[in-house]
Amino acid sequence: MNGLIGNTDSAKFIFVAVEDDSQLPTKGMMKEYFPNHQMNVYKAWGYFSNSFESIENYIKISHDGLDSHGRWSSNKSRCISHAIRLNSACPSNSFFALQYSHLVVAYYHLSHTLMDELSDLLKVIGETNSLIDSVIDCKDKLTRGIDIVRNHQLPDLKMSEPSSPSITELFDYYGDGARQELSRRLHDWHTRARWT
Repeated sequence: MNGLIGNTDSAKFIFVAVEDDSQLPTKGMMKEYFPNHQMNVYKAWGYFSNSFESIENYIKISHDGLDSHGRWSSNKSRCISHAIRLNSACPSNSFFALQYSHLVVAYYHLSHTLMDELSDLLKVIGETNSLIDSVIDCKDKLTRGIDIVRNHQLPDLKMSEPSSPSITELFDYYGDGARQELSRRLHDWHTRARWT
């Protein structure tokens, strides 16, 4: 169960990025934009910090591309600072969207199922990217092998003269179809999760 969503089936979220809590709309302002709806604000580094990880990874993929997922181990910067949680019956508000467009990262209507799907999909994307990277690394090693055996005059035709057409056929565009399908699945997830 996702702690951010809580004990309900689903909830609506406004994910924002602010440098200072004073930039957030106050509870009074939120009541004007979303009357009669309960609101909670969660910090990305707070009690439910693990719940933010999948959403942040999805947003990073949206900005940096699907093939970037799994390469952020050295980049721990956050793209979301807070989540504003509203109940699932809450309608959107275009005035809020205009007033706070510079702070809003995303609007989502999330359920436990959608969060589980996103987590599973991100895992598959990470595994696929790792596999593709390792296969492409093999191509680079084959190319380096040509130079090594020629420089050291080693008699190995498979290393010094590998079949260029075979290498091209095997390695060029390797993984493109898989990434296109994963991109389609991410788009489908976004379409179902988007709060409109």
